[in-house]
Amino acid sequence: MIIRFAHLVIFCLSGFVLTSPYGYSQERPNIVLIMVDDMGFSDIGCYGSEIATPNLDRLAAEGVRFTQFYNTSRCCPTRASLLTGLYSHQAGMGLMIENRTDKPGFKGHLVRERCTTIAQVLKDAGYGTYMTGKWHLGNNPGEQPLDWGFDRFYGSLEGAISYFEPGNVKKYPHDKNPRPITLDRDTVKPDKDFYATNRFTDYAKLFLDQHLNERKEDPFFLYLAYNAPHWPLQALPQDIKKYEDKYLKGWDKLRKERYQRQSALGIFKAKNANLSERSDDRYKKEGAWPFTRGELPAWETFSREKQKDLAKRMAVYAAMVDNVDQNIGRLVTYLKDENKLDNTIIIFLSDNGGAIGGDVGGFSAMEPRDNLDLYGTTNSFVSYGLGWALASNTPFRMYKTYVHEGGISTPLIVHWPKGIKNAPGNFVRTPTHLIDVMPTLLEVAKAKYPETLNGNNIIPMEGQSIIPLIIDKSEKFNTDRRIYWEHAGCQAVRDKEWKLVKVHKGSWELYNIEEDRSEINNLISKYPERAKKMEKMYDVWADRAYVNPPMYE
Repeated sequence: MIIRFAHLVIFCLSGFVLTSPYGYSQERPNIVLIMVDDMGFSDIGCYGSEIATPNLDRLAAEGVRFTQFYNTSRCCPTRASLLTGLYSHQAGMGLMIENRTDKPGFKGHLVRERCTTIAQVLKDAGYGTYMTGKWHLGNNPGEQPLDWGFDRFYGSLEGAISYFEPGNVKKYPHDKNPRPITLDRDTVKPDKDFYATNRFTDYAKLFLDQHLNERKEDPFFLYLAYNAPHWPLQALPQDIKKYEDKYLKGWDKLRKERYQRQSALGIFKAKNANLSERSDDRYKKEGAWPFTRGELPAWETFSREKQKDLAKRMAVYAAMVDNVDQNIGRLVTYLKDENKLDNTIIIFLSDNGGAIGGDVGGFSAMEPRDNLDLYGTTNSFVSYGLGWALASNTPFRMYKTYVHEGGISTPLIVHWPKGIKNAPGNFVRTPTHLIDVMPTLLEVAKAKYPETLNGNNIIPMEGQSIIPLIIDKSEKFNTDRRIYWEHAGCQAVRDKEWKLVKVHKGSWELYNIEEDRSEINNLISKYPERAKKMEKMYDVWADRAYVNPPMYE
């Protein structure tokens, strides 16, 4: 009680009931941060998809959509950057948790001496902090969600789960003050009805329920990190049925249809993002790694039986995205029923682009062959492969793991009725990045990022608040900055409209992203001096951001 009173005094003294310099109410909002896994740029309706996502589409129509928001191209680094406000190497997660090394940028877990998390800072500012879903930032003692500022956690510490097996998460919820988990109000269904996406939402609602009963005066922060639609492709039968025959048209036609919808929606300015080619074998010629997937054939070259196999995989994938949207609808309805929706800022994004998961046909481990009825069930562990991943990332080139636009571009939706009053439904076209999420949330929460933590001088935040962009005060946002990437030897730097990028063991490429978002026309031979200047920028960043010494030479 004394601590809560102290928080209240601090926020009143800091003017928390006044109007902000940007014009939005300074009443501290609740915060809901939703991230999906391995979902591409075009996989929801408001970004061009045919998949039914009415709840996300409504949030976009009432909020804002970002067209150039970037992640880090893979799950662990994205989660590290998202939660710390740093580049992932600075936080110690340059690659994956499995790659624990002596290299400072590749420790395989968050490094306590260098960083803090959104949850820790918001908790110190009086927020209740809750997480459900996928962690994937370290599973050893001292590396788990409760060790990094979350009051409660229910989910999986690992990267992939079986969606129908409650054993994936049976050791949780984590709670430093254990209390009974009740099944009242049908909040959480019995294990016989377990489906992970549903269950993560069940516990999100349960945690918020208990927060509103126990800490009504305090705002809350919920981080809801769905595993879906990450491999294995497993979905509920009723959701699969909606898409059973939808994808027999193939990926070539699907990409064209999505691109046409994107153009009609106004996702891109004029025609600065043309549809990339289906096959992209330029890297094979120079022996670049890891582009060893082979060329992508035209859909009509496959037999009818193979087409049915591939179409069923995409149907299951679509069902998983559909189910995520249903669950977001459940959560939004809950917030509305509790009279919390208007002053809750909801942010939705994906951790990377669509994932190949094998080759053209994906991979088909652990299920009997030639039995499409098993696809999507607990006995199937298929992925959807190269062609559908390219469709997911329409209109861009490349995929998860690469730092071309297909690997790093995510939808980003921000919904906040009390904060977004200037033209809901607008697009934000300014390049932005995961490093901007922490400063954004700390600004609206009236929370201060610490200079030291546990006696350590932690690294200052790398990003800046996107609030000016959200409320149409873009002149307050500094666009004169660079954004950087490195993952698995793939490298890039974005400097205003220019992007320098390469795959591991490949050559540098230079693109004008404002004119060529799909990275089709390599301009490096035309502007070699600009490329050299940007390469030096990258080298300076790599030295200071723990990218060097690298994992891949």
